[in-house]
Amino acid sequence: MGPVQTVNFITALNLPTVSITTLKSREREIGKTLEEYAKWSCQKALEKEIALSKTCNVTGETTGKCVNFGLKYGDCRKCDRVDEKGDGHDCRINHQGSAKSMESELAVQMVKDIQKTGCVVSNITMDADSTTIARLRKEVNAEIMKFSDRNHVRKKVSRDLIGLQEKHKISMNVVNYLTKDFSYALSQNKGNPENLRKVLKSIIPHAFGDHILCDKTWCQYHKNPDTYKHKSLPYGKNLTGEELRNELNKLFDIYASNSEKLSHLGSSQGNESLNNMIALKAPKAKHFGGSESLAFRVASGVAQKNEGRSYITEASNSKDK
Repeated sequence: MGPVQTVNFITALNLPTVSITTLKSREREIGKTLEEYAKWSCQKALEKEIALSKTCNVTGETTGKCVNFGLKYGDCRKCDRVDEKGDGHDCRINHQGSAKSMESELAVQMVKDIQKTGCVVSNITMDADSTTIARLRKEVNAEIMKFSDRNHVRKKVSRDLIGLQEKHKISMNVVNYLTKDFSYALSQNKGNPENLRKVLKSIIPHAFGDHILCDKTWCQYHKNPDTYKHKSLPYGKNLTGEELRNELNKLFDIYASNSEKLSHLGSSQGNESLNNMIALKAPKAKHFGGSESLAFRVASGVAQKNEGRSYITEASNSKDK
């Protein structure tokens, strides 16, 4: 909650109110401590990540903890509204470019900071943002690898299949069936691009009743051809339609040709989990980016991710020392 919401909440409980100025003072008092504590927790997680895996990313692949974080400020409320640039206030402006360049600039900065500790960042799991990976390869490491996120790929397959619905009138049951088969193929062939390519090429023929390319380890048709029925397709029947089959084959052939990349998918669930924690402390509907308040809230989210809810008492104790 922001200061206004906090005051309203206390008032609703019929408790003695606290002024917004006092709340802001207390926030600044503990905020710096939270930032230092969050940085310490990241350093601890990074050291553990290095010890366990020798490589890491911003959310450690082995520990699942945040190993670095940063913020880019484009404005300051005090600087904008009052000419107080020389009054010694905690101005956080550290970015002059466009909002679009913030993410890639921050990624480069964080990876450089991590590599200064001796940790080699060999890969980044991210969405389809080509700007960030291009900048990392140019400014940090030309050989850094980009891994796609497993959930993003699965959702893209689902969207591609839904795009065929209007033309071919396929139901959501069929879309879900093919998406599920695609997900199974990815999960069962991690690190095995050749086998993944074969499985992806067999999914559509299998759905249309052609089991020549199917592997006997997963295709139940080979165990009992006379009574076999699809478990998830409508009425257990094969799909029909030559035009539909050709369209689906083209789609899955594209993914099969990228089996090398698809066999090394990563997961950004750890990042999404951290984002959710931060969003609870700094809702996007509220503007905290005009002051140091955003940094304090992000730091508390990072501390909670790394240390659990005990971070509150631990940070408080560290302040008293």
